[in-house]
Amino acid sequence: MAESLDATFFAFQKRDGGLLLGASITFIVLAALLWGGYACLNWSAFPEFGSWFMEIVRLSVSSGGNVSPEAMPQPPASIIGVFGGLFLLLIPYNILLAAYEAACLRWMIHGERPGFFGFTLGADTWRVWGVYWVWFALNVASSLVIGILILLLAIPMGGLETVQQYEDIIQLVWNVLLWLIAIRLLPAAATSVGRRGFSFFKAWTVTRGRYFPLLGSFLLWCLIYIVLTLIVYGIGFALMWPNVGDDVMALAANPSADLAFDAVEALLAPENLMFLLITYVLFAPVAALMLVLYYGINARAVRAALEEEKIEPASA
Repeated sequence: MAESLDATFFAFQKRDGGLLLGASITFIVLAALLWGGYACLNWSAFPEFGSWFMEIVRLSVSSGGNVSPEAMPQPPASIIGVFGGLFLLLIPYNILLAAYEAACLRWMIHGERPGFFGFTLGADTWRVWGVYWVWFALNVASSLVIGILILLLAIPMGGLETVQQYEDIIQLVWNVLLWLIAIRLLPAAATSVGRRGFSFFKAWTVTRGRYFPLLGSFLLWCLIYIVLTLIVYGIGFALMWPNVGDDVMALAANPSADLAFDAVEALLAPENLMFLLITYVLFAPVAALMLVLYYGINARAVRAALEEEKIEPASA
């Protein structure tokens, strides 16, 4: 009989030495440098880009989604830097995230800490990065499938217009089903680190017979994440209230698209940028904590699978 998993707080289990705090601080600092560099390079472009985007949204709402090409405002030249820079940023950021996950998983599964607080550009980092790409491909495939499904349903129901009123429900049911299945594959990165070889679909074996304990751990993780997020963003919103309170109260008294746009513009006004930065600083350790908890749940599942010989090292 399989032993109890007790995975939710496995990351906090007492171990000889330490790594998680140092690795988390390293990740937060390096991630802040990456995002800070992107923000500095595009600081003057954000207001112009934001104004253009809000105008697009206003036109879309006022026209019921039927904006003529002639009415569309010309995109600012800064759009290239904003989107191009974001695309370029995501490559090193996700490699950094993969190195962080690999460091935490290697420590919790094998008790190893090479490099600087476990950070290396070794094989484990690239295995985890490869897992990210598989998840990306599966998400793209999922979007294609739901699109085809809606088209197929439209044929017997009399056209796309008929199906559109049910589209949100169809997508919700589809996403819930996908997430229930995805539980079986969530330890893919941990499995790759645990076996020391790329093993995305071996995660299905890792989670065999452990579905409901893992589901419970991930649901508790989600609850903790929601509570901490509400606390942090509640603090940030409270700091900004003197600057946005009037617009929010006007929106609450008389909900309308125009007042909603006014509230959003007030929230993103330059005088609130410092409070948004404070909110990010407060949320950074929360995000790192939640990542560590998530990695710990997956690491516990892989440790159990290795101990029970459900999986073997790739080199074996």
